[in-house]
Amino acid sequence: MESFSGMPNTSRTWVYAANRTLTVPEQQQMQEALAVFTRDWTAHNNSLKAEAAILYNQFVVIMVDEAYNEIGGCSIDKSIQLLKALGNQYKIDFFNRFFIYVLDGNEIITHTKQSLQEAINKGLVNQDSLVFNHLVQSKSDLTNNWIQALKQNWISKQLRFLVQA
Repeated sequence: MESFSGMPNTSRTWVYAANRTLTVPEQQQMQEALAVFTRDWTAHNNSLKAEAAILYNQFVVIMVDEAYNEIGGCSIDKSIQLLKALGNQYKIDFFNRFFIYVLDGNEIITHTKQSLQEAINKGLVNQDSLVFNHLVQSKSDLTNNWIQALKQNWISKQLRFLVQA
């Protein structure tokens, strides 16, 4: 993954999904705030090796190399506070874990469970449609399991798919 080329595959990873596409100016301003945050981020007064990037104009991804220094709960809370502050500033919700993000060509369509079921019923989405799995926990997981077929995603068990003839 180009954005995190300096981070090992074992890096602990958090994905924060925005409820809408970020504008270019928002991305630039947020990326600056994320760069300052990761540069100055510490755990128990020890610097952390961390990087952050905005991917697909909608996801803030933060990584920490815990082989360099382990992260603690207070440090994680600091990153959450940053995302809450950015969300308040730009009127974005980064914390609704019930949204499902479908990759449709180059566009990301944000669904609720109900709207996703409606899209399936209309034939706009199927089991092989690509969705984002924001439950990944490492760089390796992000690289290999972040974008997956809907049938592999946790939400698929709660949906009814059209029977294929």
